Amino acid sequence: GENTVRFRAVMEGRADAEIHFNVNYTPTLANYSAAAWPIQENYDQLVRLYAQWQDRVFLCNGEIIEIIEEDGVERLVMDISGNGEDLVVLVNESSFGTPVIGQSYSVYAHVPAREEARYMYNATYYPQLITLYMDVAA
Repeated sequence: GENTVRFRAVMEGRADAEIHFNVNYTPTLANYSAAAWPIQENYDQLVRLYAQWQDRVFLCNGEIIEIIEEDGVERLVMDISGNGEDLVVLVNESSFGTPVIGQSYSVYAHVPAREEARYMYNATYYPQLITLYMDVAA
């Protein structure tokens, strides 16, 4: 999440100065997972309402089918449908480390607060989510 903190500095005889800065924090797993919607049941709506669903958290279960490393960012392509149709691209910001292709994982991830965040993979745009927590699927 991101909170904007604002300060107003008042000095005699001068215009007010406003200082803005963003404070980034990682929510706890308990708080983050409590807010999560299962992605399988909500996938079609996520694709349609992606831009309006900024910061919405999803629980994603599926197999990692590809790992894309570019510009120091690790993206995990997850098949949540089991048949290669419903894919989600996960920006791995978790402390889990790099997963194994072909292994199934359980991931908590959210829609980024950036409009342009859909990701083109194999000539199709898929929802791109920011992953904060992941583990091997039970």
